Amino acid sequence: MVITRQDLLQLSADDTELLINVYKNPENVLKELKNKNKLDIFNFYDKCRKSYNQKHSKVYINIVKEVEDPKRVLTTLSALITQILLFSQNLANKDIFLKHARLQEILDAITQYSNTNNLTICIQLLNSIKQDLKFLEAL
Repeated sequence: MVITRQDLLQLSADDTELLINVYKNPENVLKELKNKNKLDIFNFYDKCRKSYNQKHSKVYINIVKEVEDPKRVLTTLSALITQILLFSQNLANKDIFLKHARLQEILDAITQYSNTNNLTICIQLLNSIKQDLKFLEAL
């Protein structure tokens, strides 16, 4: 997940103070957006975590735990696609969310697996998503 300054500008458009700080201190802007619930990707992973805690979904735990069974990686990525698309239905900044959620990367990895039967890219992508999640939780 790469959150660009352009993304921060777009997400901060209605807050003059945040707009001014995008170039001065982007990390503080990111934290402020998270605190104001304007960072959809954080809200998405938080919803996944809550669904896991309520025993509704295993997507969150399958992202954060170590890969034990490589075949489950495909199931996890496929379930993640479904959750991403469901979550994005009513978002104002759908394009930014889909980019931050790595939707296209997930689709490309699954397509590549279907052509090569090689799970390496899928496992690497799942590890990258895990790092994204850790970064967002550390904010």
